[in-house]
Formats: sequence, C-alpha cells, structure tokens
Amino acid sequence: RPGQHLAPTVRTRGLQNKLTMLGSYILLLGVAAVLGSRVDREFMKDHINNYRVESQNLHVDHLEEEFEEVEEEFENLSDLPDTTTMRRLRARVRNLEDHHDLCNDHEVPCGGEIPQCVGTLLVCDGHKDCNNGRDEEDYVCALTPIHVGSTYRGLATWSDCRIGPPHYTSITIAATKTVEFFKARAYVKAVVTGEIPDDKHEISLRSYNARGYFDFARRRLVLAPEPGQHHHLGIACRFNLGDYDHADCTIREILSLHECGSLRVERT
Repeated sequence: RPGQHLAPTVRTRGLQNKLTMLGSYILLLGVAAVLGSRVDREFMKDHINNYRVESQNLHVDHLEEEFEEVEEEFENLSDLPDTTTMRRLRARVRNLEDHHDLCNDHEVPCGGEIPQCVGTLLVCDGHKDCNNGRDEEDYVCALTPIHVGSTYRGLATWSDCRIGPPHYTSITIAATKTVEFFKARAYVKAVVTGEIPDDKHEISLRSYNARGYFDFARRRLVLAPEPGQHHHLGIACRFNLGDYDHADCTIREILSLHECGSLRVERT
C-alpha cells in the first residue's frame, strides 16, 4: 500500500538531516579552533613585542640614570678636574655607550650609535673590523696597563676557600711580549706579593712568580702561578677603557676556577 514505505523514508531523511547538522557542527568547531589558534598566536606575538619594548625602555632608563650620575659628578667638581678624574669619567661614558647586551661571550661591542660586534680575536690584530675602526685605535691597543715595572696594589678580601684575613696584594709587571701572528693577546710575566699579617699584626711578604696574558678586547689581565710555584690561586683583573690606573680583580682557584675573593687595585 502507498503508506507502507513512508515511515522508513521519513526516518532516513531524519538521519541524514542529523548527520548533516553534525557535520556542520564539527566544521564550525574546526573553524573556531583555527581562528582561536590564530588569535592566540597573534596575542602571544603582541605580548612578546610589548615585553621587548618594555625591556628596552628599562635599559634606556638605566643608561639615563648612569649618565645623570656622571653629569652630577661633573657639576660637583669645584675646580677643573685632574687628568686621572677625566680619564675615569671618560671610561664610564665609553662603557655606557657600548652595547654589551647585543654581543655574545666571544665578541665585544664597537661602540657608537650603530650597534656592531666583532670577535675578541680580531681586536688589535692590525685590521679594522669595526665600521668605525675602534678595534684598532691606539687607546684600545695600548700596552699602558702592562708596562714593565708597573705595580698595582689593593686589599684582597675573601668570600670562600678559607684563605685567611684580608691583606694587601701587589702585582708587579716583570716582562711583556707580543707576537706578530697573534696580536690580540700580549704575554705577561709578573710577581704577585701578599702582605700577610700574623697574630702579632706583623707583616710578612710572600711572593710568587706568575705568567699569563693581557686581552686587549676585554682589557683583562689574567695571571696564574708559573709551574713549580707552590700556589693554587690565579688573578684576573679588568681595566675600564681609558682608565689604566685602576682595575677590579677576582681571585680564583686554578683548577676549578672557583672564586675565592676579590680586590680592587690601583697603580702605585
């Protein structure tokens, strides 16, 4: 009869409609997921960019504060500053102009308005690698810190290694040598002397021979005891650019490089 096949047909059409609606729903979910991931990516990208801008602003604020301190130091000088003071101030300004955060561990900044980094082994090698030529300028490649006969002295204080009480330490440059094929380093020999106080507050001098190198790029003097010396500590001193009368030094164990103490030395 005509009505016998009506119910199955209606059920089939209903099932088809449900499947169509389910497919549309799944499609909508997929579109929403894609759009959502794009929105998330755009949100994260904007968030990262905002973070970078804020970090740069903080860095600029820090530099402005440092410059203000230098300007205030100039203003507080009652008379015309002496040569040593001028060198220190110039060194601080040059350090502020450098873009240290843009270079990796094996590079140094060229300074100036346009950031540029060059490898430490390219500094003072006889070829200008910085666009502004700074890596070969006289004040960068000067041997002033390691002139033979120069003595630096400061109070060594200890943070670890059970060395003993603070005492004065002197570093006297005994010999220097540069080689034509490796100009980025100067080889150095020195005598390190400790003024050790005893229980009666009397001072005894203890010296050892050291050798090492001066790194022009980082303005760093690194010394270790010569073979045969019964001493297990080395010294690394860093000079500010333009100020070769003062240096900040760390004292480390030779084998582990563990930091034992520090001292700030001054040319005597």
